[in-house]
Amino acid sequence: METQSQGVRGRPELGKRDEFGGRRRAWRAVIETYGTIMPLLDEELRDGSDLDLQTYDVLLHVREAGDPGIRMTDLAQNVVRSKSGLTTLVDRLEDRCLLRRIPDAGDRRAIRITLTATGLESFRRAAEVHVTGIERYFVDHISETEAEIVADVLERVLREAGSAVPQ
Repeated sequence: METQSQGVRGRPELGKRDEFGGRRRAWRAVIETYGTIMPLLDEELRDGSDLDLQTYDVLLHVREAGDPGIRMTDLAQNVVRSKSGLTTLVDRLEDRCLLRRIPDAGDRRAIRITLTATGLESFRRAAEVHVTGIERYFVDHISETEAEIVADVLERVLREAGSAVPQ
């Protein structure tokens, strides 16, 4: 029986493409799918609403936080897209009357971000466009069973990656 050349932590050495087999193919599919679908979703949001994908992501996290809003530090940890320039983006969204900053009742040093009525309405309109795009580019091409498998695997990878981040 042939054995694989072992690299760091007993994993196959980098550069040994064939030794990764389906895992390499899966990784490439994740990256290429993300790189293809996310710009399409962003373009559709821009065309069908007054938001882009990064703004939608921020409004989504603020909405999901509910009352009394979300702390800026928590928002920065939760946004999926770029974390750089988040304060500037929140400033712009506040100028557009989509968000507002309020003092944190439990911590005088902290500020919470909440949706305004205009922000909630803008989010709802954008969500219709976004969900339609997700259905077209993803949901319509995967069964419920496949979705459960993909979600389980990617959530495990995400947990492991999160535990590797220095605190």
